[in-house]
Amino acid sequence: MAIRIPSFPRPAMGPVLPRIALPVALILPLLVVVLVRTATLHVKQGPAVDLRVDRMVRRVSQVAADRGEILDREGRVLAATQVTYGIAFDGKGSELWTSVERKTKVADPIAWFLGQAARTLELEASAERRMISGLAQALVGERRYFVLTPAVAAEKANAFRALLEANGWQGWFRFEPIERRVYPLGEVGSTVLGYLNDEPVAACGLELYFDALLRGEAGRHVYRQYPLIDDFVAAQGRSVDPRGGKSLQLTLDATISYLAQEELAAACQKCDAKWGTAIVMDPHSGELLALESWPSFDPQRFREQSSDPRQPFCIRAVQSHIVPGSIFKPFILAGVLDHGLSNLDEVVDCGAKEGKLFGRFRVHDHKALGILTVAQVLQKSSNIGMATIGSRLGRERMYETLDRFELRQRTGLELGGELGAKHPEWNERYSPFSLSFGHEIQVTPLRVAASFAAFANGGLVVTPRLVSRIVDADGQVVPRPAPAPRRAIKPELAETVRALLESVVEEGTGKDLKKLLSCTTLAGKSGTTQHEVRKNEYIASFVGFAPAKEPDLLCMVVVYGPKGYPHSGSYISGPPTARILDRSIRHLTDRSRATGAARF
Repeated sequence: MAIRIPSFPRPAMGPVLPRIALPVALILPLLVVVLVRTATLHVKQGPAVDLRVDRMVRRVSQVAADRGEILDREGRVLAATQVTYGIAFDGKGSELWTSVERKTKVADPIAWFLGQAARTLELEASAERRMISGLAQALVGERRYFVLTPAVAAEKANAFRALLEANGWQGWFRFEPIERRVYPLGEVGSTVLGYLNDEPVAACGLELYFDALLRGEAGRHVYRQYPLIDDFVAAQGRSVDPRGGKSLQLTLDATISYLAQEELAAACQKCDAKWGTAIVMDPHSGELLALESWPSFDPQRFREQSSDPRQPFCIRAVQSHIVPGSIFKPFILAGVLDHGLSNLDEVVDCGAKEGKLFGRFRVHDHKALGILTVAQVLQKSSNIGMATIGSRLGRERMYETLDRFELRQRTGLELGGELGAKHPEWNERYSPFSLSFGHEIQVTPLRVAASFAAFANGGLVVTPRLVSRIVDADGQVVPRPAPAPRRAIKPELAETVRALLESVVEEGTGKDLKKLLSCTTLAGKSGTTQHEVRKNEYIASFVGFAPAKEPDLLCMVVVYGPKGYPHSGSYISGPPTARILDRSIRHLTDRSRATGAARF
């Protein structure tokens, strides 16, 4: 008998479509909106979104350019940049560094690697212990950054980079370049060179004046930083290499600068002076071979002297005034002779020691000189004699004479901060007389030296020069030709005054200097002036050239505020001038013999 299985009626489910229509109707418009919005963002705002993302992950670091060097005329380094590197371990941004377990995974290889690093960097045992201790703190704590070494030489840093690349660890270490400007000659030429401060930013001197050329153009390194597991920094393009700064080759001679600094310092310290300056120049080209100041400073220890009241950073040759005194007399005498107002054989009554009245203006000499010829007036440095003949020039011809020698103009030396001449309005009661022997006017020592060169080169005023050429990072040379000299007086008149200046040393106020010379002869003039306000303060100066008949070098030494007596220019500044010229001529002669080249 067959068994029938009963069938049960199915529940009525109704049509399916009506039940899903409502959700679909609700979701589909939203999906369409999302798709349309996505397409809109991709098509219309895609570049902007990409840019925002790029800005979020992009990092830009500045790459400093190598600063140019400063060299002397022979290519010897006066200022250069020494680069060291601070090296640090950096685990920031890596997922390997987010838990103790993950830190432990890399602890052994890092410890091994740091041991290799210590040997590569030649760290001392104490430094290696500090490095391992820093790693231990990083593994057990939250510290992710510690310094391996604050400063290491560039060659060791490069060896360490090679070790990093060989082991794939370059992403874990930072190299921070530390630039340090070095000045091998110390205080020699320091006021001219200047220095870089702690920033480092150029503070003064040539470093500041030519800063834009020396520092070059910084580059940039552009990369993207992602928090990836293995390599969280991925470099990309758009980086720009830095352009190295240009180097300056100066006219200065390091050896002559050293000699000048040595003699100047000895002279100033001997008489406890306030300050001094020494200038050595080629009178034919205007090239400066030395431009020294005292007191000076060591550019690498500038902080120690930043508050010195003696102002050791001042370039005294161009940033300080002097009352020239008797070193002004050759200029006035040249003007008198050029205008035919006197001749060398004219006899002048230079009066007695108590002086001579010119109207109500009394002029004194250092001693009673009696009757002198005009030639002897310069030899004996008579103020009375110069007032007698110089006053004949009058206002117009006096100023014309000063302007022909450019004594009221700046030299234009490429250093910055150069002072111009200072003189009051012409006063008929005393200006014709006081200007004749170098009072009533203030000028810089370099201005006097550049104008005085006319008596050594046939009557031409030269422009002092410090920079002979500029060399870019690729070795391309940009010469800087000397400006054309300007004629002040005729060659015949220049020779006349030159011979008179030679006689000053042979038989005049500078005759004691002859015994200081061993390889040359000297022509020159001393100057001694009293401060107009502080009557117990004097300025002693001497300017001369050697050899006397065919000059190669001109030197001027100024000592401001010497203490004690005598305080005359021939006694205080004459000897260092003579020694600087004598030693410099010997140096140039020896070098010429050794190289077979001309002295200049």
